[in-house]
Amino acid sequence: MTSCGERAISPEMAVLLSAYFGTSDGYWMNLQAHYDLEMAKDRVAKQAARINRIRTMRPVLCSQFDLRK
Repeated sequence: MTSCGERAISPEMAVLLSAYFGTSDGYWMNLQAHYDLEMAKDRVAKQAARINRIRTMRPVLCSQFDLRK
Protein backbone atom coordinates (compact mmCIF):
# COMPACT_ATOMS: atom_id res chain seq x y z
CA MET A 1 0.00 0.00 0.00
CA THR A 2 2.90 2.34 -0.64
CA SER A 3 1.39 4.79 -3.09
CA CYS A 4 -2.26 4.81 -4.09
CA GLY A 5 -2.62 1.18 -3.10
CA GLU A 6 -0.27 -0.05 -5.82
CA ARG A 7 2.12 -2.18 -3.76
CA ALA A 8 2.15 -3.82 -0.38
CA ILE A 9 4.71 -2.79 2.22
CA SER A 10 7.18 -5.65 2.52
CA PRO A 11 9.08 -6.36 5.73
CA GLU A 12 12.22 -4.99 4.06
CA MET A 13 10.43 -1.78 3.09
CA ALA A 14 9.03 -1.51 6.64
CA VAL A 15 12.60 -1.56 8.01
CA LEU A 16 13.68 1.14 5.55
CA LEU A 17 10.64 3.32 6.22
CA SER A 18 11.13 3.01 9.97
CA ALA A 19 14.76 4.10 9.61
CA TYR A 20 13.78 7.09 7.47
CA PHE A 21 10.80 8.28 9.53
CA GLY A 22 12.12 7.27 12.95
CA THR A 23 9.21 4.93 13.63
CA SER A 24 9.05 1.23 14.37
CA ASP A 25 9.02 -1.34 11.60
CA GLY A 26 6.02 -2.90 13.35
CA TYR A 27 4.10 0.33 12.76
CA TRP A 28 4.46 -0.10 8.99
CA MET A 29 3.65 -3.81 9.08
CA ASN A 30 0.53 -3.14 11.18
CA LEU A 31 -0.50 -0.41 8.77
CA GLN A 32 -0.22 -2.88 5.89
CA ALA A 33 -2.07 -5.60 7.80
CA HIS A 34 -4.96 -3.25 8.57
CA TYR A 35 -5.12 -2.12 4.96
CA ASP A 36 -5.14 -5.74 3.75
CA LEU A 37 -7.91 -6.61 6.21
CA GLU A 38 -10.09 -3.71 5.06
CA MET A 39 -9.62 -4.72 1.43
CA ALA A 40 -10.54 -8.32 2.29
CA LYS A 41 -13.68 -7.14 4.10
CA ASP A 42 -14.71 -5.21 1.01
CA ARG A 43 -14.13 -8.24 -1.24
CA VAL A 44 -16.16 -10.71 0.85
CA ALA A 45 -18.72 -8.41 2.47
CA LYS A 46 -21.68 -9.92 0.61
CA GLN A 47 -20.60 -13.48 1.41
CA ALA A 48 -20.01 -12.64 5.08
CA ALA A 49 -23.46 -11.03 5.34
CA ARG A 50 -25.10 -14.33 4.27
CA ILE A 51 -23.37 -16.44 6.93
CA ASN A 52 -25.57 -17.53 9.81
CA ARG A 53 -23.85 -17.20 13.11
CA ILE A 54 -23.31 -20.37 15.10
CA ARG A 55 -25.42 -20.66 18.19
CA THR A 56 -23.27 -21.13 21.22
CA MET A 57 -24.12 -22.97 24.37
CA ARG A 58 -24.52 -20.90 27.46
CA PRO A 59 -21.34 -20.69 29.47
CA VAL A 60 -20.88 -23.12 32.33
CA LEU A 61 -19.85 -21.49 35.57
CA CYS A 62 -17.59 -23.27 38.00
CA SER A 63 -19.94 -22.29 40.81
CA GLN A 64 -22.58 -24.60 39.32
CA PHE A 65 -20.52 -27.61 40.36
CA ASP A 66 -19.80 -28.71 43.89
CA LEU A 67 -16.26 -30.05 43.64
CA ARG A 68 -16.08 -30.88 47.36
CA LYS A 69 -17.84 -34.25 46.93
